[in-house]
Amino acid sequence: MAESICARPEPVPGEASAHNPSMGDSSQPAAAAAGDSSATTPLRGPEGKQQLSSITTPWKKCTPKEQDRLSKRVSRLVEKDPTVKFMLEKLDEAGCPVNPDTFFVCEHGPVAGAFDFEFKEIVLCPKSLISDDSLRDTMTHELIHAFDACRAHVEPLNMKHLACTEIRAANLSGDCRFWNEFDRGNIGLAEQHQRCVRRRAAKSIMAVLRVTREEAHEAVDSVYDTCFNDFDPFDRIP
Repeated sequence: MAESICARPEPVPGEASAHNPSMGDSSQPAAAAAGDSSATTPLRGPEGKQQLSSITTPWKKCTPKEQDRLSKRVSRLVEKDPTVKFMLEKLDEAGCPVNPDTFFVCEHGPVAGAFDFEFKEIVLCPKSLISDDSLRDTMTHELIHAFDACRAHVEPLNMKHLACTEIRAANLSGDCRFWNEFDRGNIGLAEQHQRCVRRRAAKSIMAVLRVTREEAHEAVDSVYDTCFNDFDPFDRIP
C-alpha cells in the first residue's frame, strides 16, 4: 500500500465517532493496512459509518467526481487483474459474494485502505493510491481480511486473531515484494520478506489495538509459523 498518510479534510468540530465497526460486535475495530510512515486505525464517519480510533480525524466521503474516478480504476482491476479477480471469486466460493460496485468505498482517511468488519466493505483513500500497483496491493490486502472474516470468526480485539490476519495480508498481498521493500529502504537483509511480514503485521496491530511494540511483536511471534504458512486461498505466496 502507499507509504503516505492519506490526505483528508480538517475534522468538523463536535463531530465524534459513535462506535467501532467489527464483525457483529460494535465494540471492536476494523483492520487497517498501515503504511511505514503512518500506523493509525481508520475512523469512519461522521457521515454514517464510524469507528473509534487513536486519532481524531474522521474518514470523509469522496466527492462524486473522486468516487467516479476511483470506481473506474477499481473496475479495471476487478476485470483484468488476476489476483483481484481470484480473491473475489474465492470470496464467492466461500459463501460471501460481494458486489464490487458497492463493496469498494471511496473515502478520505488516515490510511490507504481498511476492511470494515461490521459493514463488510473495503474503504479506499484515492490520494494515497496514486499508481495502479498501489491500488492493486491495497485491494488485495483488504480482500484477504475480507476472506478471513468470511471463512472464520475473526475477533479484531483478540490480538492473536488480528495478528494472524495481518500476517496473512502482509504475506499474500504483495506488501512485502522486493521492490516495495526496496522503495522503503529495506534491502540487503537475509529473509527480508519474512522480516517485512513481521514488521508490517506488528505495525497494524499497534494501530488497531494501541498496544506496545513488544506486545505486538509477541502476538505476531505466537502465531507466526501457522499463519505465515497458511496461503489459503492461494497454493503458495503469489
